[in-house]
Amino acid sequence: MYITVRFGDQEQALFNPHCRIISLVNEIKAKCRCEDVDIDLCDESGNVKHLGHQAQFKFASDLLVDRETYILIKVERKDGDPQYLPLLQADDETLSEAFFARLSSKDDELKVYGRRGRAASRDVRRGSKEYLKLKQLGDKSSVKSKSPTQTRTKSRQSSK
Repeated sequence: MYITVRFGDQEQALFNPHCRIISLVNEIKAKCRCEDVDIDLCDESGNVKHLGHQAQFKFASDLLVDRETYILIKVERKDGDPQYLPLLQADDETLSEAFFARLSSKDDELKVYGRRGRAASRDVRRGSKEYLKLKQLGDKSSVKSKSPTQTRTKSRQSSK
């Protein structure tokens, strides 16, 4: 399992994403000579992977697709909003207007994408800190209970 990261003047490097995100980011910074810069990855369409927003001890292979090519990008924070700058020199095929439009687009909601490219569902257990926080905010629509009794109750009601 590997991924290709493109950077610099048409340079590329192979990395094994079967490690923790923090380890992968540190290895990319060292190999690509950008230790003092906040970085992230995006695919060749301009879809940012938001590695900095993930749990740093989560495996990178859960977010990145095997044998995919990614572009190294620099993350700059201005007024709280991130701005992305590709660390790849002019490549007319990849760095098109559509790429920059997608790279700079703001999503209303940060979605966490898994290996298959689908948005991962957020299951929150009742009684957890996150559940209680969402409940206080009144956002019950985003909370899915994993309670086994709720499943049994529903199946009993439907069989009556």
